Amino acid sequence: MCTTPWGDIWHKAKLPKRVLLKAGKMKGMSKIALWSPNVVNHFWHCCSACDGHKGRGVLHHVQDVHEWYQGECDHSALTEPRTNQQGAELENFKSTNADFRLIQSIIIDQHWMKSLKYYDNFRHTGMLESFHNTLLAYSPKRCAFQDEAYKSRIFWQSRTIIHT
Repeated sequence: MCTTPWGDIWHKAKLPKRVLLKAGKMKGMSKIALWSPNVVNHFWHCCSACDGHKGRGVLHHVQDVHEWYQGECDHSALTEPRTNQQGAELENFKSTNADFRLIQSIIIDQHWMKSLKYYDNFRHTGMLESFHNTLLAYSPKRCAFQDEAYKSRIFWQSRTIIHT
């Protein structure tokens, strides 16, 4: 039994995405909105690699700096221009610009950084949610079932999950 507190990584990733998109709507900050999916993907990668210290590395990454004093990126040399999920080419940030200072304040937020220790095990409830969705397909909540019928539906549902 796990006694260490932990959080669902999917729920934690929603916060920076929401904050970055909101910041990207501000005047002169549209570059932040373009970069937001890549920043969230970087967060997922850092949590899956169990290396929360590289979480701040995204600040170097958005400036096209891949080696810095305390670390380096895990990827090989970038030869093609970077694009976001919509295919738009991403322009790098400059450390002196206001948009970089804003994205920096979002990523280095003290409350955010303190809570990262609960996510470095990369746990999420995706499999449990898939199980419940499949359970609802075999035994919807709107229908009442006798015990035997309900048990057999759960049995077939669990067999479906095991064999897929």
